[in-house]
Amino acid sequence: MCDHRLLSVHFESQFYPGQFTFRAEDKNGISYFDQLIGNGWVRQDINRGASLKTIARKWQRDLGTWKKKREKYLMYKIE
Repeated sequence: MCDHRLLSVHFESQFYPGQFTFRAEDKNGISYFDQLIGNGWVRQDINRGASLKTIARKWQRDLGTWKKKREKYLMYKIE
């Protein structure tokens, strides 16, 4: 899972904590990063200082849940 873009954002936040910030949230509490990545918990975990390994584990768990949900909508079976 560890996408190079996520790795880059995580690196910047850890090594430049006083200089790195995400764009401000909109009136609904959603940041541009949230829209790009598809959720808000990744940004929150990065802000809390969670390890990349922890984020990757959560991502894989969410991905597994999503794959199960989508099965009934697929027109063909994926093996």
